[in-house]
Amino acid sequence: MTDGTGWGSPAGGDDSPRPPLPPSGWGTAPGWVPPPPEPKPGVIPLRPLSVGEILDGAVTTIRSYPRATLGLAAVVVTISQLVQFTGLALFRNRLSTSVSNLPETPTFSDVADLLSGTATVLVVSTVVAALAQLVLTGLVTVVVSKGALGQPCGIGEAWSGAQGQLWRLLGVTLLAALAATAALLVPILPGVALIASGATALGGLLLAIGVVTGIGLSVHLYVSFALASPAVVLERQGVVTSLRRSRTLVKGTWWRILGILLLSAIIVQVVSGVISVPFSLVTGGASIFGGNTGAVSLLSLALGSVGTIISGTITWPFAAAVSALLYIDVRMRREGLDIELARAAGLPVPRTPPQPW
Repeated sequence: MTDGTGWGSPAGGDDSPRPPLPPSGWGTAPGWVPPPPEPKPGVIPLRPLSVGEILDGAVTTIRSYPRATLGLAAVVVTISQLVQFTGLALFRNRLSTSVSNLPETPTFSDVADLLSGTATVLVVSTVVAALAQLVLTGLVTVVVSKGALGQPCGIGEAWSGAQGQLWRLLGVTLLAALAATAALLVPILPGVALIASGATALGGLLLAIGVVTGIGLSVHLYVSFALASPAVVLERQGVVTSLRRSRTLVKGTWWRILGILLLSAIIVQVVSGVISVPFSLVTGGASIFGGNTGAVSLLSLALGSVGTIISGTITWPFAAAVSALLYIDVRMRREGLDIELARAAGLPVPRTPPQPW
């Protein structure tokens, strides 16, 4: 007989209320066997994880391995920002000179030259930041894999575990980005072609449909390839194989992974925004009360870089850890990775509990 909640009734068969078990130290009810302790050798329990446990596991990893997460992130982000700050500072001087030398009626060539410099700086800054995040993702993934087993992991261990996979990690990142970009642009080409040929009404309709379709396809591919980076580092597979592996793991749980990635991105943006507020206030005050415009502009760049270093040191390891824990969670759900991890940690093989969302 059941009591309406899906849990079996106590022995005896009737549904009458029963007194609670005595508190700890007073003994237990006859025949009651306590459940075995949940295997948790490291930062996560070895069973399918809930959303909260994935986020908490990312934070716990950072707290348990501060040197291999925050320390590495501080080094990587600082190097990235120094490169970007130098480029922006040099371009600022060039931009100021170019603007002051513009004729009263600038030609297309003058404007194109000005915009090309801006585009170059933006591209270089984006590439440097992407490469820095890529390196840190590989390093933090190694730390998470050690943390799941409760094993020590310093900077040297993280580097030795990831360095051989960085080129493959770069290949995975580039191919995934190219695929998502192509999925975004290809659907809009018919509409653009029709508008260029003069069929503006039909072209506008096709363009609107293409934009919506392209965004949907690019988001789909982004989520489908979200587990490729951990697969490269932890399974040491090739670029194409890792992308296929990610699609296989994500299949059937796409919406859940999308939701967790969105939640992680929101947390990262909120933390980054909170950290950037003091620097924005200082920059704004310097702009109001400062005298030298060039010095204020340079101060703004410097303060922006410092804010990015602080926020990146905190948020980049968190985002990388969430990605690695998502990979571990999906494999525990689909492939029994929790059993393998328990054996590797020398623990009893865990039971299969109800899978949390």
